[in-house]
Amino acid sequence: MRTPTIGFVGPMLGRNPGWVTTQGELLADRFRAEGWSVLETSSKVGRASRLIDTLTSISRWRGTVDVIVLSVFSGPAFVTVDAASAAASRLGIPLVMVLHGGNLPTHRAQHPRWTGRVLRRADRIVAPSSYLTDAFEEFDVTVLPNLADTETIVFRRRRKATPRILWMRTFHPVYNPELAVRAVALLRNNHPEVHLTMAGQEKGSTSDVLAEIERHALGDVVDVVGFLDRDAKDRAFDAHDIYLHTNRIDNTPVSLLEAAAAGLPIVATCVGGVPSLLRDGTDALLVPSDDPEAMATALGRLLDDPTLADTLSVNGRAIAENSSWPAVRGAWTALFDDVLSRVRPLALPPLRDDPSISVIMPVRNEGRYLERSLRAVLTQDDVETPQVIVVDGASEDGTADLAHRIAAECGTAIQVLNNPQRIVPVSMNLGLAVAKGEVVVRVDGHCVIAPDYLRQCIDALRATGDACVGGPMETIGETDEAASIAAAQSSRVGVGGVAFRTSETAGHVDTLAFGAYRREVFDRIGTFDETLVRNQDDEFNLRMTRAGSTKRCCASWTSTARRGV
Repeated sequence: MRTPTIGFVGPMLGRNPGWVTTQGELLADRFRAEGWSVLETSSKVGRASRLIDTLTSISRWRGTVDVIVLSVFSGPAFVTVDAASAAASRLGIPLVMVLHGGNLPTHRAQHPRWTGRVLRRADRIVAPSSYLTDAFEEFDVTVLPNLADTETIVFRRRRKATPRILWMRTFHPVYNPELAVRAVALLRNNHPEVHLTMAGQEKGSTSDVLAEIERHALGDVVDVVGFLDRDAKDRAFDAHDIYLHTNRIDNTPVSLLEAAAAGLPIVATCVGGVPSLLRDGTDALLVPSDDPEAMATALGRLLDDPTLADTLSVNGRAIAENSSWPAVRGAWTALFDDVLSRVRPLALPPLRDDPSISVIMPVRNEGRYLERSLRAVLTQDDVETPQVIVVDGASEDGTADLAHRIAAECGTAIQVLNNPQRIVPVSMNLGLAVAKGEVVVRVDGHCVIAPDYLRQCIDALRATGDACVGGPMETIGETDEAASIAAAQSSRVGVGGVAFRTSETAGHVDTLAFGAYRREVFDRIGTFDETLVRNQDDEFNLRMTRAGSTKRCCASWTSTARRGV
């Protein structure tokens, strides 16, 4: 069986000289080296050009890429995450999201609806630490460790530590590089031979670091060397005996894993996902954020206690090996297998000639139309009387009373449920909870289906094997203004290429208005998203498409669903 084609989407900036290699690049390179078909986007440096390149690339991947792996970052980068995930969803490409960055929980707290809407597009979500899985618990996030290139990093056991300290991150306020200078200034009181090397890309804080060095008169103690490539980084690991990590916010940084793989004992701020990666006193020494006194004390402990330095060196290497390619490869391939298994077409058993039918009618303030709609459902030709479930969304025009009156006239043929939350997806899910039919049909309260609509739905489901079928929707208007709206909604000028409104031939479609669904669809894919006030049917039909289930609009039917405006 062929290996799938994987598309890695994210800031692939390490493809450019002077930029840090990202997780997406590491994974892409590993799978590519093993013979997998791999595509990636984007290495463009500018945020706008990277967004354009990303969307252009994804649009070209339809029919080529089996799974997209999307790196999720907070802040301005989340705009690209939103656009890229929307593009993947529209194209029906299965999507794995990988959460990165310690600031994601804060981003979500600031933008809960936006964050939730984007994350719900994923087929699977993974994160490198329990810090993020706990923060996004309701999204069923799986822990999958960051990949560190530990096999190529030479381990040197530090049986004792000398005061040669390495700090290596980006010079940016979130990484708090000034803290390293302040801690070393305090440490020098007891260890005058201390030396600090600071390496990394400039992102706005280098001038502040240089000012801090001058303020503490550490010009002969601290070297600021800028960005280090892979070879220079390995030499730096070998030339130092302690690794210093000063972040204010973080997740599970690869820089810590790489330093641990090289055998450097670590002193780190206890922020974000760091304490879930490294145990204080066992794998590293953890100190409060922005506390130079605590950091200087921890550094002094390492220098004064060879046994502690040796323990952290050995245990750190073991932690790093949990993130090696041999350790994480199986989890990634199993993840891809799981995602791809979900897009196999839903295996539907043959449908009986006269299956039981449930009709769910989500209504609110439909007093003018409901009786016509219900009578049309209850007088269908050539089918057994369906189970009819009217779910009223707190109507204010007597719709509920009308539904109860008609139900009383019809005996047990109609159930009336109340939906105090009012919105359609809740109504649909309440109806699904009591629906008993082998086929479930949605009919709105201002829709009048043709006398043989349900029969034609059943015949089409049996003949095609599709998971959902429906006829074209004819929009009608009872006033001049409504007729104008109806004309627009029935033309390509008004609604574009919406097949269930405008198509004149039968065929598979992205969505349907009043579909007849095989019950098995809901058992496998789930129910309607209750966070969506509008377009919940489009979102559900998208999940059907991504799960390999097909929907057919039988536009050649002479009978239609007529919808008033």
